[in-house]
Amino acid sequence: MSESNRPEPGFSPERLAFFTDAIFAIAMTLLAVELERPDEQDLETARTLGTFLMDQRDSYLAFALAFILL
Repeated sequence: MSESNRPEPGFSPERLAFFTDAIFAIAMTLLAVELERPDEQDLETARTLGTFLMDQRDSYLAFALAFILL
């Protein structure tokens, strides 16, 4: 491989891909931390879980939208 075809150290496409993957992972983690988890009483029946999910639907929709946009 000749010297003119080598990328400069630190500017390879692989490093840029790893960096963008890391940024994506951090952003998704910060978004997921904000999601509320159901309590033990919310998991007792399907009805209480459904009620919890309906109450939190805006948060989950925002998470899904941010995931698609990122």
